[in-house]
Amino acid sequence: MEADKVIEVQVLDEKEAWTLFREKSGDRVDDLYLRPIAEEVAAECKGLPIALATVGKALKNRSIKTRKDALLQLRGANPTNFPQVLENVFMPLKLSYDFLETESEKSIFLLCCLFPEDYNIRIEDLALLSFGLGMFEGINNIEDGRNRTFHLLERLRSRFLLMTGTEEEEVKMHDVVRDVAIFMVQKKNKGF
Repeated sequence: MEADKVIEVQVLDEKEAWTLFREKSGDRVDDLYLRPIAEEVAAECKGLPIALATVGKALKNRSIKTRKDALLQLRGANPTNFPQVLENVFMPLKLSYDFLETESEKSIFLLCCLFPEDYNIRIEDLALLSFGLGMFEGINNIEDGRNRTFHLLERLRSRFLLMTGTEEEEVKMHDVVRDVAIFMVQKKNKGF
């Protein structure tokens, strides 16, 4: 990411932020014992809609212990050499990534970050790449690989890690999500 590039990020006020977080996290956050921790988690998202939506969805129906751990992780954000605007969304997005349930979800998510910024990624291309790279255990033909790809992309969109592209058969990765994904993978795996 170029140092002089400016990313405009809409920031919600406290009430709007809570409304969005509650909508994505579910009515259960209104329970007397969950509400205080849920409000703290929402506050750590710094009013950024993408962070509120991804963290809220990731914590939906999770235990209070998981929510407390998420809060601890959000407060521990300390990305080095990372643009200031992304500093506020790094940990929420990393947390959403960490909460992905399968390695296949994580792999296809990371595969999407290899495409250029603002690129409409054809689902068929992802299916062929995923199948060709052997990313799906137990998948032996392209049709089954295609079905698995569609399923995983559906799950990633439901977690707000991907968006629908310009065409119905495409997905897109938000620029901020892509930048965070690339940063995470570079820190973890230099060869990526």
